[in-house]
Amino acid sequence: MINQTHNPMKIKNLSFVLLLVSAFILFSCTSREANEITQNFDSEMLEGASFSKGTKDNSYSSIPLPNEESSSMEVSESLSQYIIKTADIKMMVEDVNVSTDNIEQILKKNGGFIDNSNLETKPYSFSNTLNIRVPAAKFDPVIKEITALAEYIDHRVVNSEDATKAYVDTEVRLKNKLEVEKRYIEILRNQARTVADVLEVERQLNDIRIEIESAQSYLNTLKDKIKYSTINLEIYQTVNYVKKPETNQKSFFTDVKEALQFGWNAVLSFILVFLHLWPLFVIASLIVITVVFIKRRKK
Repeated sequence: MINQTHNPMKIKNLSFVLLLVSAFILFSCTSREANEITQNFDSEMLEGASFSKGTKDNSYSSIPLPNEESSSMEVSESLSQYIIKTADIKMMVEDVNVSTDNIEQILKKNGGFIDNSNLETKPYSFSNTLNIRVPAAKFDPVIKEITALAEYIDHRVVNSEDATKAYVDTEVRLKNKLEVEKRYIEILRNQARTVADVLEVERQLNDIRIEIESAQSYLNTLKDKIKYSTINLEIYQTVNYVKKPETNQKSFFTDVKEALQFGWNAVLSFILVFLHLWPLFVIASLIVITVVFIKRRKK
């Protein structure tokens, strides 16, 4: 009887202890998970704040319009550099015409060309100013061959400009703008329902197309300057002093010819005036005849 009364009490005490231990373990796990969740939530909030910082809401009415940030595309930068090379050279040669022909042969051999040429004669010199375009790979060899024609070099200035950053940045912006344009066209076709929505999307589409044309033009200019280097060349030769002819002085025969032309033109002008005023001459003649006739009759 005694064993039967004490066993249930022991079981109850043991159950109560197990319950307390289970509650303590559960509370510990719950608090640890809560801390982890709180830390993760805080870190996500911080990351979200740093990501959303600087973003711009570009929406109109109920249609979310794209922008360049939301449509950014990754473009891998090329390992090669984009260099713009230019040279400014002035040199004296023995004969400008012969040297010009030699320069044309040099350019033809190296795939270059003369963009423009300006021949000029001065009292003491005869010169030719050339704007030359050559492939970038032939830039240095062409300069060496051209300067080998000189008798004296006044100056030779060579510049190299690294356009890699400008080229890659422009290319990235252009790709982003093209992607934005595609999204605008998709919105215009599928999402724009009201007149206001259509007008707003078309306005944004027109603006982005203007930016695309500007970026494409600048990128094409960079490509041209990178592909073909520029050489500004002036060659000249010294000559004996030659007085500039007086082109305004007239000869005696020129004056005689002009005088005869002037007299003949005056006669033609008088005839034309007479033909225009012939009624007045007829009336005046009739008046004179009448007066003479009356006077004679009185006598």
